[in-house]
Amino acid sequence: FMIRHYKTKVRFAYFLWIFITRPFFGTFSIYAGVAFPIWFLQQILGAGWSTPTGTAYWAHVGGFIFGALVGVSMNIFGWEKQYIEPMVEESFEKLKFSSKMREANTWLELGDTVGALPLLLGVIGEEPENIDAPLMLARIYHEEGQDRDAVNMYNKALSIALIKDNKDIVQSIYDEINEKNLLEKMAENNLYHLASFYDKIGQFEEAVKIYATYGQLFPVGKFRPKVIYRIHLLYKDKLNNPELAQKALDLLNKEFPYWLSKWSKSSE
Repeated sequence: FMIRHYKTKVRFAYFLWIFITRPFFGTFSIYAGVAFPIWFLQQILGAGWSTPTGTAYWAHVGGFIFGALVGVSMNIFGWEKQYIEPMVEESFEKLKFSSKMREANTWLELGDTVGALPLLLGVIGEEPENIDAPLMLARIYHEEGQDRDAVNMYNKALSIALIKDNKDIVQSIYDEINEKNLLEKMAENNLYHLASFYDKIGQFEEAVKIYATYGQLFPVGKFRPKVIYRIHLLYKDKLNNPELAQKALDLLNKEFPYWLSKWSKSSE
């Protein structure tokens, strides 16, 4: 990575607390060509200071040297152009990547998000059903701390994935959103349909979790009666928790007695 992507910025977190002062913490970014040599030096020093053999440190040092040699060799002998680029091109063809997506991907591989941004925005305008472009933009925006723009792009990508009903992509986006603690910032429609998606594929605990998040975020939401009723049914029929099932039923009876009466009659 250091050899081939030395211009890519790596983000670090720091925490410093001298007990007589308040703690200092935050993040900063430095180039891979600077960060990784420092790490390499740290491993060599660790190997010299550790007892008795420093095996773990020397394993890191050996792996680093081997990787650096492979990176240099790929540049010298042109292995990438000879073997790797044809495979990448074939993958792009199979994925039906447009020329703009390919070019954006190249910029991102070089660590240049500025060059990739206008291309990805262009793809969104030209290919409204493209999931990859909004996902790439969401990651870029989140990395740069632009959470509002990141949320907009995640919402766009999730909406497309839910419409296409692609299980793997929906779950992948959901995992990514969860990891970044952005679930509570998803649009109302997306949150409801995401819960329904997990309900449909039989992941009932995850469905209840998302339904509950919807209920907290949208106290007067348009799907609220359906959400409460589904929570009641899932706890009652799937998760074997009659106490929580009853609480959901009581809440539904309190807020939407008409809907409860209607659904009860239809179930009979």
